[in-house]
Amino acid sequence: MKECKHVNIDYGKNIKDDETYCINCLIEEYQVENKKLKTENKHLKKKYISLDTKYYELIMEVDIKFGGLTRHETALKYIKEAETQPNKII
Repeated sequence: MKECKHVNIDYGKNIKDDETYCINCLIEEYQVENKKLKTENKHLKKKYISLDTKYYELIMEVDIKFGGLTRHETALKYIKEAETQPNKII
């Protein structure tokens, strides 16, 4: 059993660890975890914005869509064709 640093008596039971905490200890743990998740979320948001910008830049290079394809599908078609024929000058 873990002693609570806030009080000398055991309050709540954490079934997962079979340790006892007071509500203040649980709140502190959740606040630490929340801070970690917020930091991770900020990093993921920056990564998403970067990837989205790069994707948009690539897709907008397609001036003329092929047949009834979307810009994305046309870009994918062009890339696949270029990759299967590496000696072909584009």
